[in-house]
Amino acid sequence: MLRARSLIPCVLLCLAPAFVACEDKTNKSPAVDAGTSAAQTPGLDNPKLREALAAASASASARAVDPDGPPPGGVFPPELADARHAKNAPVKIQVGSEGADPKSAIARELGDLKGPGRTTIQIRTGPRSALPSVDLTLSFKLDKAKAGDKPSPASITAKVDKAVLSATQPGQIPAGTDKEIAKLTGSSFRITGGPSGGAEDVAVTVSKDTAAELKYVLYGAAEMLFAMYVPVPDKPVGVGAAWIAEARSSLAGLETISYRLYRVKSIDAGAISLDVEVRQYATGPKQPMEGMPAGEMQQFESVAQGQLKISTTSTFASQAQFDQKRGIAFLDGQRMMQLQMETEGRFSR
Repeated sequence: MLRARSLIPCVLLCLAPAFVACEDKTNKSPAVDAGTSAAQTPGLDNPKLREALAAASASASARAVDPDGPPPGGVFPPELADARHAKNAPVKIQVGSEGADPKSAIARELGDLKGPGRTTIQIRTGPRSALPSVDLTLSFKLDKAKAGDKPSPASITAKVDKAVLSATQPGQIPAGTDKEIAKLTGSSFRITGGPSGGAEDVAVTVSKDTAAELKYVLYGAAEMLFAMYVPVPDKPVGVGAAWIAEARSSLAGLETISYRLYRVKSIDAGAISLDVEVRQYATGPKQPMEGMPAGEMQQFESVAQGQLKISTTSTFASQAQFDQKRGIAFLDGQRMMQLQMETEGRFSR
């Protein structure tokens, strides 16, 4: 039975008022639901996966801490986070089904990274608040080990060669926004690879003079790129195959343990279509999250769904659609703050 320890960031914060809303719930209980039902996700038709996801999605606030279950409110006690997945430990893969015959082996390598990637990122922070929609053009290169280094898993550097406003925007864009967006050019992502052929961590280098609120365009893209570098089983898989990749990673000061569920939709001439679902849990209530006021995290929810295309010769996706929702509630003195963010990402190359 696939348990994935019964579980299946962009950072959330109050940005410039022109772009985002932040709700202050003084002396009120947080309303973030850390137990949204992943088992209701369309396409998850494997009974064992549904059982595991249902356990992960059950409301943790209604029960004591289960060392094999999700943390209360989506936030691990630090000692339990370390027991669940130690820092710097490799990605763990648990296979729920190897799928139907015929099966195909997936090489645990990056393959050809030639050609630019084009990414669109749209971030909403409420019904009437959003960041500008941004198109990024990325170039990729395989990181090479330095002389004398021990052999290491393949890692990727993706550089922003161009950043422009998307053709479609969520609302009226202030004059001069295009110049601010252009300052994202030169930023980069480093996606650290692991022995299973997929991402173990992702880091962002923000170009000079980038506006503080626009960093979250990059963080949203980083979350998508993390899911696009797919850890794969060491056995051939067929249509219907499903596995969960557990990893511990950090982005912009927020450290999480994530569970990426991949399911094979189709295999055609070496091209593999995947569904992906992601759940993340904070590794502790006190974290130096960039842009956050000092306070203690009370609840954290981060869920995502998407579709990817990889091949039997490359575990890095050539196409992606990735939608993520996050909510956080934290206590800042006597104030209970609630923050939300929704990210839509699209990628092709």
